[in-house]
Formats: sequence, structure tokens, C-alpha cells
Amino acid sequence: ATKRLKRQASFACFKKWQSAYEKEHQSLSWLRCDVDSCDKSIVDLLWCEVCRQHDDSIIRGMKNYSAAWVNGTDNHKTSCIVDHATSSQHKAAMNRFRLKQAKANAVPLATFSPIVHSLCTLDDNSRKHLRKLFEISFVIAKESIAFTKYEALHELECHHGV
Repeated sequence: ATKRLKRQASFACFKKWQSAYEKEHQSLSWLRCDVDSCDKSIVDLLWCEVCRQHDDSIIRGMKNYSAAWVNGTDNHKTSCIVDHATSSQHKAAMNRFRLKQAKANAVPLATFSPIVHSLCTLDDNSRKHLRKLFEISFVIAKESIAFTKYEALHELECHHGV
């Protein structure tokens, strides 16, 4: 029986992963590695610093919890990194990490909500359109118009180019 060699990644490759996944998965804030004790240019273990910091009963009790990224994994596949970054465990830990940062920097916690994040990423046309819809909703509420009329008013406004 031949011994199968495990996949190895270089430290330079790890740095590329960090920068490549930074925009989409904020990897600079969480992706860490240990290097091989004999060859410092080879990555030995990868782990998630944020999941390690927030590995308490709340995250441990989550469905599909895995300690691999807390203790360190020797799985160096890029798909494994993306899978972890999109996991519910990691997202919960990142939310707690951001809230902790916000409190430390006296940033309003509302700025970290998914709605605020979505509104900040809208293009100008979508933002203007959404503002008009909110103004219509405001008038409906202020004038005590039945909310069931909203759809008809919305269609009328769409017909007028709003």
C-alpha cells in the first residue's frame, strides 16, 4: 500500500488566497495559517481566527457546527475556504465580530444590519426608485389610506414612470 501525500499549499499561495477572497469574504480579518516547522514556506494548518474567538456555546450549538476551522484544518482546497466563508457558523461568528468592533469604535450598531448594507450597495437609479416607493408608502400611511390600495397606486406610479 502506498501512502497518499496530502495536498500542500505554499505560504505565497495562502497570501494570494487572503487577497483574492478579501472583497467577497473579508478573508484578511479571519483566514490564518501555521507554517510547517521544517519548511517555513509550506502551510501546515489553516484556521478561522473569528470562529476561534467566538467558539462559545452559541456557535458550538449551531446546526452543522464543525470544529475544523476552530482547531485548524489541513484541507487546503480553495473550495473548502469558500465553503467555510459561506457557512452559517462563520457568518454568525463574523456578525458577532463586527458587533464587537462597532461597540469598540462607538459605531452605531444599525450600520451593520443587512438592510443598511443592502441600501449602501444600491446604484443611484435603484436608490431613487426605492425612495419614491417609500414616499408613496409614507403618504398612504399618513393619509390613512387602506394599505390594500398600495398595489393599485404603485401600478399607477409605474405607469407614470416612477
